[in-house]
Amino acid sequence: MSVRAAVVGTIAVLALSAAGARTSAGAASGPRTFVGQVSGGAQFIAVVASRGTGEATAYLCDGRRISTWFFGHASGNTLDLTSGTGRTLHATLAGGRVSGTVELPSGGTRSFRVRRATGVAGIYLVNRSLDRVRGFSSRRAKLAATVARASGGRFALHGTVTPRGGSAVALQGTGRFLGSLKRSATWIVLGDGRVHGGTPTNTTGGGNCSIWSKIKQIMTGVFCGFFRD
Repeated sequence: MSVRAAVVGTIAVLALSAAGARTSAGAASGPRTFVGQVSGGAQFIAVVASRGTGEATAYLCDGRRISTWFFGHASGNTLDLTSGTGRTLHATLAGGRVSGTVELPSGGTRSFRVRRATGVAGIYLVNRSLDRVRGFSSRRAKLAATVARASGGRFALHGTVTPRGGSAVALQGTGRFLGSLKRSATWIVLGDGRVHGGTPTNTTGGGNCSIWSKIKQIMTGVFCGFFRD
């Protein structure tokens, strides 16, 4: 199945889970999402940790060469995640932040300390049609934006992010995307509107679950094997 179809399926499931969130304690509390920039580097990182299942995932992207996922579990406040190529991420949750180290796909290790996502910040699964982008975040916020080419290989973004049950917040900033803009992609959005995105190279979340099913599991607390991609 195509990544585009998977993202569309993800959006549909998120809409349904949002409607039924009040009936599930795990879904009602929602996952914890943290985003920020890796220390001393050009990479953005997003970490999503479930409150109920212990599942966790992270996405690392620089909008140029790196676009990869890490999967694993949270044991207490400790995260141990691994990418499809065996790179590792080790971190600790404390005081509304995630602090740790991540191995880059090209080699070497970077440290990071990123805050809890607020405002427009988050990790988004998006679809693009012409210059318009629509998507949902791990916090179940809705994104609607236009994208136009700017100088230096960057893109200018204008739009809104609407939190679940809240009012729209303006999204204005710059983006850098791995390769050409795809119809389906993953975006990390920082609080200042900067975006790095791409189409991840490792789309298997472990076992028989695709990356999209693993994300749904973390968001909803439902075992990924029950989702059909």
